[in-house]
Amino acid sequence: MALFDVICVTFLLLVEAYAQHCNITDVKGYKKADCRNLHLNTIPSDLSEDVDVLDLRDNDLCELKNGSFEKFKNLKELLLSKNNISRIEKKVFHPLKQLEVLDLSENNIESISDQSKPVSVSKKSLQAGHSSEYERRKK
Repeated sequence: MALFDVICVTFLLLVEAYAQHCNITDVKGYKKADCRNLHLNTIPSDLSEDVDVLDLRDNDLCELKNGSFEKFKNLKELLLSKNNISRIEKKVFHPLKQLEVLDLSENNIESISDQSKPVSVSKKSLQAGHSSEYERRKK
């Protein structure tokens, strides 16, 4: 039994060592969580609440559930392109009162209810090809 315990602990340590985490950067006062291409199928729960930009492009997200972004009340940019999102619950973006940019391009979304759209985001900011504030500050 002790050998089994050692194998289990070793396996868990290896999984933790190789776990992919979001890269956090701070550029001119904008805190960005870069979670691109990590094969995520859920929104990371271990991120700081004070993130300004959450980059979840190129992952395996299929649906956005109510409460997924609740802790990110100061989020200004949410980049969700190139996932497999097909379902968005009606109030998923409601906690994001500061949101200015929302990129949902290159997903499998057929339509978005008006109740799903964040009030603070203009139609222009919903379109793909926008220039993010974070990228402008980097220059």
